[in-house]
Amino acid sequence: MRTDASVHAVPIPEGLLEPALTVGKVTPGSLDDQVLAFPEAKPPKQWYLALAVTLTALGIGVACIGYTFTTGIGAWGNSSPVFWAFDIINFVFWVGIGHAGTLISAILFLFRKRWRNAIARFAEAMTIFAVMCAVIFPLIHVGRPWLAYWLFPYPNERALWTNFRSPLLWDVFAVNTYFSVSLMFWYLGLIPDIASMRDRTTSKLRKTIYTVLALGWRGAASHWQHYEKAYLLLAGLATGLVLSVHSVVSFDFATSVVPGWHMTIFPPYFVAGAIFAGFGESLATAHCLWFVLARSGDYTVRHGYGKGIEELKSKLRISAEFKPTAFHAAINNRVDVSIADVSKLKATALPDGYKALLPNVAKFLILPIANSSVSGLVYCDWETDKEVTRSELVAIRKLRDLFAPFFPR
Repeated sequence: MRTDASVHAVPIPEGLLEPALTVGKVTPGSLDDQVLAFPEAKPPKQWYLALAVTLTALGIGVACIGYTFTTGIGAWGNSSPVFWAFDIINFVFWVGIGHAGTLISAILFLFRKRWRNAIARFAEAMTIFAVMCAVIFPLIHVGRPWLAYWLFPYPNERALWTNFRSPLLWDVFAVNTYFSVSLMFWYLGLIPDIASMRDRTTSKLRKTIYTVLALGWRGAASHWQHYEKAYLLLAGLATGLVLSVHSVVSFDFATSVVPGWHMTIFPPYFVAGAIFAGFGESLATAHCLWFVLARSGDYTVRHGYGKGIEELKSKLRISAEFKPTAFHAAINNRVDVSIADVSKLKATALPDGYKALLPNVAKFLILPIANSSVSGLVYCDWETDKEVTRSELVAIRKLRDLFAPFFPR
């Protein structure tokens, strides 16, 4: 029987170690002191500088919208036969940004990923403000935004009724539903935090505001029970809306008669494109590959980004048979392996054909996807000697954790 005495675990690089989230002994009181110290403190000078920059950008935006109102939407390039121009670009962009926030928060909550807590608040807030920005463009696109309420079906003396076959009307219902659910999801998660701030503040005005917003929260067991149920339901509903709303947005193109747009592939294309393009923009790598354990017993490339990806999919594979390579070190020991300088590795430390397919790689990172067994690998490489940033390393690990539930167990 083979022993594991000869197998040496590869230490996890220091840059991949997650720092402690708290300092010292943790109690409910000390946790409140650490977390709430930031919103209770006076904003630093940098905050006011950032506020001035954003207010300046807001002023420029308001001025541009005012110019559009006085000139007409032709200023955006709208004319026959181009009925959507600058406005549709911005609408799709902001809706996509809004979906990223719910994707991060709701889906990760359903998979019980604890690291979502660090980014959930601003991700949910980003969703709300992004959807508010997105709504601006269809309102202006109608030409007379002060009459935009005509898009809603309601009895009126003019005997007018909405055209339910119009994608513009689908956008109205889809975006409003998504905004309402996202707002409730964000606010519900804030209630326990607002209650903590209510109990700590000494200002009568703030205490009154927090008391109203906390909805009588006292942290009782029954409160937490109802909170968990409601939060779970809203997370499930928001997850479905991420897929459905972006599909509806794609119908603005798919239901047109423009050649190349009138296609049923647009809804899944928009959803998949938003997810993968978002991650691809976050990871400044040369290649990012997903290896999956195939029936043949080898690890083959299933998905990936970077130049020459189709050739890598067909030719780059990792044998399941143990070999003294960096990839097998990650597979056998279930540890993350980081190679800072590929040129210093022996040829036997790399899979067959690696050098021929990836001759310019300077460094790479391998993260095994391990459930009951190692069913896949996430591989990322860099072609420059520039040091990999901590944010890149954290993003790659979170990407691995996000997709791990979809791999065979």
